[in-house]
Amino acid sequence: MKEKIEKLQQHETRFTIKGVRTYKGDPKQFKINVLECKNGHTITSVNEDAFMGKGMNVDRFGKTCMWLYTYDMFERKSTFKINYKDVTIISSEE
Repeated sequence: MKEKIEKLQQHETRFTIKGVRTYKGDPKQFKINVLECKNGHTITSVNEDAFMGKGMNVDRFGKTCMWLYTYDMFERKSTFKINYKDVTIISSEE
């Protein structure tokens, strides 16, 4: 589990989530983006692995899951939790 958490904190890591599929029924792929700011902060986000894919920011990496959040156009916060057991890392060789 520790290796999976470390891999999910790396830039360009691609993964799927159990039960999340495209409209064709294929597993939907996601990608981790890590942005280093000039002030020393790091922003991590999860985006659909597609052109102009939707995304959410990572709030924190917990022991069993990662917590995501985003804001809509009315500044309402939405949160989502992804259990690590539902995540499958896609190897870079594929």
